[in-house]
Formats: sequence, C-alpha cells, structure tokens
Amino acid sequence: MTKVIVGNWCPGPGEKGFSLYDYESATGSLTFLSHSYGEIAASFLGNDLAGKHIYATNESDACADGVFSNEVVKLQVSASGTEIQVADRISSLGPNPPWICGDGKGEYLLIPHHGGFGHTSTITRKSDGSLSERLVQDESHIILMRLKKDGSFDCATDAYLPKKRNKTYKGQMSRTHCIRRAPGKNLFFACDKGFDCVISLAINYEEETIFPLDQIAVSSQESPRYGVCHPRLPIFYADMEGSANVYAFSYDDKGKLFRRQKLNVLPRPLSESVMPSDIVMDEEGAHLYVAIRKENVIAVIGLDKDGGMSLQTVAENPDGAPNILRFSPDRQFMFVTNVFEKVISKFLIRADGSLQYMGIAARDVCPASMVFVEM
Repeated sequence: MTKVIVGNWCPGPGEKGFSLYDYESATGSLTFLSHSYGEIAASFLGNDLAGKHIYATNESDACADGVFSNEVVKLQVSASGTEIQVADRISSLGPNPPWICGDGKGEYLLIPHHGGFGHTSTITRKSDGSLSERLVQDESHIILMRLKKDGSFDCATDAYLPKKRNKTYKGQMSRTHCIRRAPGKNLFFACDKGFDCVISLAINYEEETIFPLDQIAVSSQESPRYGVCHPRLPIFYADMEGSANVYAFSYDDKGKLFRRQKLNVLPRPLSESVMPSDIVMDEEGAHLYVAIRKENVIAVIGLDKDGGMSLQTVAENPDGAPNILRFSPDRQFMFVTNVFEKVISKFLIRADGSLQYMGIAARDVCPASMVFVEM
C-alpha cells in the first residue's frame, strides 16, 4: 500500500501542516485521508538516504517570547494508515531550514538554513570616537545532527558557517538552500543562494564535524537553489533561482569542483524575471526536469552518455507556478506542487522523457512538498 504525505507551506501566518493521501498506482490518483499539525510550515519532506525514516522541516524564522519555531520533524503514518503522527521534533538551530540531507548511513542529517528575510542593525563606535549604524545579519549555519538508532534526533554536533572567498557586494550573507550527497560517497554539495556558489563538504565521523572542501562561484545574484547528482557520473547539476541557467559541475574524490557546462533552458524572450525552483533527474540519468516559476513551465533536459545537457522541450504547467517535482514510485507520473494556487498537478512521463499534462491530482492548503511512503 502506498501513501503520499503532502507538506503545506507558505510565507506568513495561516494554516499549513501535513495532508495524507492514498495513492493508486494504476491511474496515479490521490485520495484524501486527513490533515494535521497546521502550525508546522512543512516546506520540505523526504526520506533519509538510508530509506527508513521520513523527515520534514518547519521552515520558519518566527520568534515568540524568545523561542524560535524553526524545527526538523520526524514523521510516521499511524497504524491505521489514516493519519500523520509527529514521532520526534527538535530545533534546527537556525532560521528557515529548507532542506534535510541524510548521510546514507542513518547516523546524521545535514540541515541547511536560508536565513531570515528581514534585517536589523546595531550601533558601533568608530576609531575616531564617532557613532555609526551597522547592519546585523543572520549567521545561517549548516547543522550536523546526530540521530539515534531509531531515527529520532539525538543532538547537534557541529555548526558550519559558510564563508565566501570574495564577497561581491556589502551585506551579502550565506543562504544555503539545498544539500545533496554524491552517490556512495562521504561527499555533499550545498547550494548557497546568498553567496552565489556551490560548496562541497564532508563529514568527519570521528570528530562529528562538517569539513568544507571546495566552493565554486556562479554569476552574481544567480542564486543556486536546488541541485541533483548524476547516479553514475561525478557530476552535480544545479539550477538558479535568479536566472534560467542550469550548471553542470564535475567533481573529484576530494570534492574539488570544476565548471563543466552552463545551459539556458529558456532561450526565448521572457515575460518577466524567472524563478526556477526544483530540479530532479530520472533513475537512468537520461533526463533532468526543472520547475520554473513565473513562466509556469517545466524544462526537460536530455543528457548524453557523458552527462552533457541539451534542452529537449518545455512543458506548460497550466495550474500555476511549479514548486516541487516528484516522480511516482513506478516513474510513470510526475507530480508538481503549486503552493499559491493550492493544487497538485499530474503529468504522464512519456517514453522519450517528455511530459503530458493529465490534470489536477489534488487540492490542498498550500502544497509545497510531497513524499511517497510504502506501508
């Protein structure tokens, strides 16, 4: 039996939480079962890389009475199969956690932080005695979280604050948005929207710390958002929230990054600035799919045997701005969350990798993320 958990998130106050559905694989239909935990802003949902546990983020930078609400949450489906239950929760130790990445062993999670959307200031005294105002920014760390054997949270063991080699403008701050693990390796790639770079990292298991390896820049204010690793080749692909470019980076066993290719997936006049969101890859490593908000399309990229990219087609998403892309377990369908339109779209994946729109699969509060769960 297959279930689907949908995480609801949107900026500002209002109902959010988790929704649970039955999934029927033959038709790709979703049947609503229940909604719960409306106070949790569930921007990310995923299985850990060991495939045993379900985790979510409570992406928030709210603070009430000195208590921050940003969290990571462990979920489970009730024995009856009709409700979502929060099995454990812990502070993520930073504002707006947008992603969770397991270490592949079930021992640790890496948790990036986007940082807050506002700013504050303080007063400093200069060397000549005069006073001046100084910008104070969030220091948004990547957290290393130790897990217990049952997948619940033990404690944070390290906090790594990315440092950019050359800041391009005053006031720039780290905003890590996604972390991916290289297949079979103790090697991770973080997309940093604030510093316009991709960072490679490793875990020092003896000292329980995060060890930075390398970083590589993209153009100023392109803002790397999400990324994905090729299943067989040492290539990391990343899309940009601030442009229609997709970058391919080669990497070696020590985490050294090299720019391999840059592809514009919308080589046509644009109606306005674009905001790409998710990027995913099929199991064969034959196609990339990029969700592009504002243009409301999904770019389909073909990959050759060496991982080279070429734009194959662009599919219209008539339901709105695509946020997260998720394959069905049998890879027959692709589901697309549309946060502000409050719907989940369904596409058939054709044999050549192109997409055929099949209609609205479900309506929800503000669907941002989703995950399939086998019972």
